[in-house]
Order: sequence, then structure tokens, then C-alpha cells
Amino acid sequence: MSETAATVINDALQELLVQASEQPIQSNEASDSIRYLNRMMAAWSSKGIDLGFTPITSLGDAMTVPDGALEGIVFNLAIKIAPQYDVPVSIDLRIAAKDAYQTILRIARIRPLSKYPSTLPIGSGNEGDDVFQDSHFYDNDEAGIFAEGPGAITQESGNV
Repeated sequence: MSETAATVINDALQELLVQASEQPIQSNEASDSIRYLNRMMAAWSSKGIDLGFTPITSLGDAMTVPDGALEGIVFNLAIKIAPQYDVPVSIDLRIAAKDAYQTILRIARIRPLSKYPSTLPIGSGNEGDDVFQDSHFYDNDEAGIFAEGPGAITQESGNV
């Protein structure tokens, strides 16, 4: 579908009822909305929600996200920019944004957090009182071997 930033921003402004569909986006509205859009997408990315978004620099830039994520971006951007226009956000918009965000979570490639084995050294410069105490290796988060017992699964003891 290849939407542009102008389309997404215009749609967000229309959701707030501050922009008519035929009205062009003003330059101050454009720069503010682009800034809020980039911040919102960066925040989502920092939470591990990877939509393949490329930061926007102008209204003509293409939105590099899956088409199914556009509605959620529009609704959530509208909520983010509403205070700039001193417009109350309707409960319908909040519900639509929440539902569309759930769709975004299903579409996104969520990056799992990396787990490091306890045999891997943390590396020079990463040692200290606050970070890893006295250990030169990552913490041992590996669980032991589990055994199935009568009606339960338990961790085996060292006495095998």
C-alpha cells in the first residue's frame, strides 16, 4: 500500500478532529508530528517491538512498516499529539488505539532478550561493584535437570 508520513499524520489529526481531509498540513504541525512519530516508534522499538520502521525526516517519506500496523500507529500517534491541540481524547479513540496496539504486537517481530551462559566471561570494563559483584562471568540462570515424579515435575538433586 505504501503509505507516506503525510497520510499517517493527516489521519491522526483527523482522528482528533483538528484537520479537515482536504486541508494541507501546516509546517509546524508536520515537524511536531514527525518528531512525536519518531519518538513513539523509537519507544516501541526499545520495548522490543520491531516493525522495521525507518525514522521519518519529511512528510514524503514512506512508512516502512507492515500495512496492518498503520491503523495502530495512526490511533496511538493521535493520542500522543492530542495535548498539543488541547483536545480531549475520546474513550472510543483510546479503545481503538489499545485494540490496534494489540494487533501491532501480533505483527511485530519481538526480539527475545539474550541469555548468556555462566561460562561466558563478561569482558573487560564490565566488572565492578554495581554490575556483577566479584564474578568475571555471567550469572548462572540455567535451571537444573528436571525429573517427572508422581503427579509433579521436580528438579533433580545432585545425588544421582
